[in-house]
Amino acid sequence: MRAYLARDVVFDLEENEVGIRCAGAPVREVGGRVSAAISVASAIPFMPEERLEEIAPLVRAAADDISRELGWSR
Repeated sequence: MRAYLARDVVFDLEENEVGIRCAGAPVREVGGRVSAAISVASAIPFMPEERLEEIAPLVRAAADDISRELGWSR
């Protein structure tokens, strides 16, 4: 969990649904409060852990873009 917190991206490695993996990131409002989240999910054959690592920065960047539109800044 500390690693997820440091990266500001989380992985679901079938904890929610067997056979499904996803990468997610929080969306923040102007005050920094988390108000939503985005994720990219797929079945395991299409989302091995290596792919999760590849898309994590893209998910984080998309969440940051949305957060900035809501008035948040890092």
